[in-house]
Amino acid sequence: MAEDERPVPGQRYGRLGQKRPRSAFFWEAVDPKWHELFQAYVERGMYRREVLDQKTRELCAVAALTVLNQQGALGRHMLSALDYGASQDEVIEVVLQMSVYGGFPATQAALNTFRATLAEVGEPAQRKG
Repeated sequence: MAEDERPVPGQRYGRLGQKRPRSAFFWEAVDPKWHELFQAYVERGMYRREVLDQKTRELCAVAALTVLNQQGALGRHMLSALDYGASQDEVIEVVLQMSVYGGFPATQAALNTFRATLAEVGEPAQRKG
């Protein structure tokens, strides 16, 4: 992904992430105060720590969501990982590594989510490995 296609400071999603609706469930409509607390902790707190770069942070989210078999949020973080510079091979490898921790059904579900998410945003699969 070209450097100019990555999210700019203050922008949560890059080129791929912007092609997908923000969420199937808009938290701010359910409980605005909770949504503000969540954003303060995650987006203005944990996501601004400088120990990990955003690409690594998104790959960690892909790993965790794969093991937890949480397909709803997984596609968004897969796109964010790509937007922050991860290759499709890196995303797939993280998912495959999680078969050790989450089992094969969770891994297969995550691979299916990746395929479907790429198709949803019109991004061709580019497996090199």
